[in-house]
Amino acid sequence: MKLGSSLLVTKANAIVEASYRLTLQEQRLVLFCVAQVDSRPSLEEQRTFTVEAMPFRETFGLSAEKVYEELKDAAVRLFERKITISDAQTGQETLLRWVSMIRYQNRRGRVVLNFSPEMLPFISALKDRFTSYPLESIARLSSTFAIRLFEVLAQYANLGRRQVTVEQLRRWLDCIDSYPRFSEFERWVVAPAVAQLNERTELRVRYDKAKMGRNVTHFEFVIGRAPSAPKPKPAPAAPAIDVPTSAQKDAERREWEAHMRRLGLDPAELLAQAGGPPKPRDGVVE
Repeated sequence: MKLGSSLLVTKANAIVEASYRLTLQEQRLVLFCVAQVDSRPSLEEQRTFTVEAMPFRETFGLSAEKVYEELKDAAVRLFERKITISDAQTGQETLLRWVSMIRYQNRRGRVVLNFSPEMLPFISALKDRFTSYPLESIARLSSTFAIRLFEVLAQYANLGRRQVTVEQLRRWLDCIDSYPRFSEFERWVVAPAVAQLNERTELRVRYDKAKMGRNVTHFEFVIGRAPSAPKPKPAPAAPAIDVPTSAQKDAERREWEAHMRRLGLDPAELLAQAGGPPKPRDGVVE
């Protein structure tokens, strides 16, 4: 069984709605570690996470040849990454580092890391305002934009709708300066991400665009879930068949044979299974 099938990613909503840019493997590395966290107790004494190449490969369906090198490279880059958390009420922005330590164990094919102390409150001791989903939900996504959009919409999956401004979505996806034209942002970021969610996750997403004047200002996402595959129904029990092994009159036997044929059954075959056709005796059939 893939390790990802039993792991749950839980993050504070402040992290889900933060601004950051990670490569696909960096994103996967972060989520793989976060999914190992029990989000209820504090993590003050449990900050070290070990990521072995083989379970990482199996979870995300990676090639066995270069998985450790990809994992190591992702850890190196992650050490330099920052994340910006914004407080809408105060207007305050806080910049954090994801991790404070990286260690490579080349002979064992694994990476060890510590989340930075400032990150711990956003992945542990969570009681409200957090988002959870199975790690396997995003394991097949090959776009960092799709992973981020999945998290942003998973928050509101139970409500079925989420309206966000174009500016908000650009900030969450760290696309403030890239794809400056709306048409480019939609074509190269939003539409492909939505397509991946529909093809590779349990979410079913569509969106409308709201305009103010001639400019698109909002996305209105409609969020559903794919119906569960119906459980196979048990095969109906075969009808009880009363094979005439006791004496019956010819008329009764003909009536029985006609009834069996209406059921799609072969009277001769049924009689053979019962030990062969009964022999007539004294004008009756046994």
